[in-house]
Amino acid sequence: TCCHHSSSFNKTKKNQRSVKGGEETATAAAERAEAMLKLMQELSDNKNNGVVDKDNGAFVVHPSHYSYDAVICAWGRSHHPDASDRAMNILTDIIERYNNYYSSSSTSSHDSNSGDDVIQQAPPPPFPNLRTFTRVLQSLANSRSVDAPDKAESILENMEEYAR
Repeated sequence: TCCHHSSSFNKTKKNQRSVKGGEETATAAAERAEAMLKLMQELSDNKNNGVVDKDNGAFVVHPSHYSYDAVICAWGRSHHPDASDRAMNILTDIIERYNNYYSSSSTSSHDSNSGDDVIQQAPPPPFPNLRTFTRVLQSLANSRSVDAPDKAESILENMEEYAR
């Protein structure tokens, strides 16, 4: 019976390791996805060094809804203690980029191409859609944070405001 218990104990330990390893892998994946998103943002923001199509001057690399949603989803699937905060930070960043783009459009034209040597501006940043908000709410639901319900309520209020 001693071998049976030790075998069962080893199987339990092995399962715990694989679950823990999965959590570490999910967190590492979320960190890599966020790093890629930040690189895409930098390339899109940098007019002089951005990745552009040499034939027409259009930006090739820029974050889209899918880029942001994938990173938020990755954080939602990780069990990192700060996962919901990281997802919320990305949501905040999306909204700030969107607002900054359109608030600066009154001082400069984003789509004018008055000269041949002018590189086109990157397309406008996406505004969070229902999927984006839902994924952030899911990350809060998976969170063990005591203030997660208050943060979720704030997001829902913002969603109502943006819908108007």
